Amino acid sequence: MLLPAWELCLYGLLTVGSHLYAFYEAHQVSRKYEAAMDRRFGLDPGTLFQGLKKDPMDFEWSYWVEWGRERILWLLAGHLLVSQMSRLLVEKRKWYDTENEYYLLLFTMSVRCLFITSFSLEYCWHAPTQKSSHSFPWMLAYVFYYPTFHNGPLVNFDEFSKQMRRQEAFSLKTNLSILIVGIIRIFFWWCLAELMIHLMYIHALYSSALPLESASYWALGHLFVKCDSENADIGRSIACISLMRHHIYPGDSAPSPYLGSSEQSFTSIWQG
Repeated sequence: MLLPAWELCLYGLLTVGSHLYAFYEAHQVSRKYEAAMDRRFGLDPGTLFQGLKKDPMDFEWSYWVEWGRERILWLLAGHLLVSQMSRLLVEKRKWYDTENEYYLLLFTMSVRCLFITSFSLEYCWHAPTQKSSHSFPWMLAYVFYYPTFHNGPLVNFDEFSKQMRRQEAFSLKTNLSILIVGIIRIFFWWCLAELMIHLMYIHALYSSALPLESASYWALGHLFVKCDSENADIGRSIACISLMRHHIYPGDSAPSPYLGSSEQSFTSIWQG
């Protein structure tokens, strides 16, 4: 049973308002200590937003942006070519130099472990007569399916196999609409994430004791929530475009990024 519309609107306004105020407080602290952090960390000149300096300490965002500039178009073109050839012809099927890159590998491995756990649990739950669909090739296809490989989103094996086996007519119009709407959403949220690291030097503040001691509770709250969820959700949204083009619809993913504190809606919490 849904909550009344006015109550949902009220909670939505409170959520958005509290985040905006926390962003403002973090921005104020960033401006106050901009010169000190520039001397210590060497803030980068703004690229997308001229006249603003950019926080260089957000390794994950900087790494994926640089990686995307060099490889994303080639990878997308290659993925499109291979997926279309596979659809027509066959059934669908460097070691890191720095510690930060190693941590990204650990995160990817953690996501893969969740997928392996999902397959294993559902294999155990099914009766022996139903286990023929839980074969080793299907396990490999599920665990190493590339659109969900790095950041998810999470899809359990039963949903994955059911949707992969389902025959759906190819629709150029539907695929194009998914692609265009997805690109527009991702571009908007990418610009927002870029703006955040130009206005709020969150990761540089983490390494500076004095700004943290003088920051307000609102600013500290935002630093704890921070914007990493934005980065991860943008990655998941890119994956969702590929998933939906293959007619796989993950149940736990919004079509666009959403704030971490809103991952569980008030309705879902209070349904009992």
